[in-house]
Amino acid sequence: MFRWRSSNNESSAEITLKLVIYYNRDQEILTAHINGGEFIFRNQLPPGLYYWSLENEKDTISIGRFLAPHSNMIEE
Repeated sequence: MFRWRSSNNESSAEITLKLVIYYNRDQEILTAHINGGEFIFRNQLPPGLYYWSLENEKDTISIGRFLAPHSNMIEE
């Protein structure tokens, strides 16, 4: 889940933001245009390191990374 707050006087619902998720910093796997302060990514990702950026019309607001862990589950 991605969640953020607007840093100015505008409501999060009034502005459209773009969330981009990358694998290995260069392979774009998702671009979502979002109104509001929350986005839930429901797809399963292969294990690895992923990067994301949150952008408005003019600038990159925030960037980060997250790890999709390996599953240790054994199916019977």
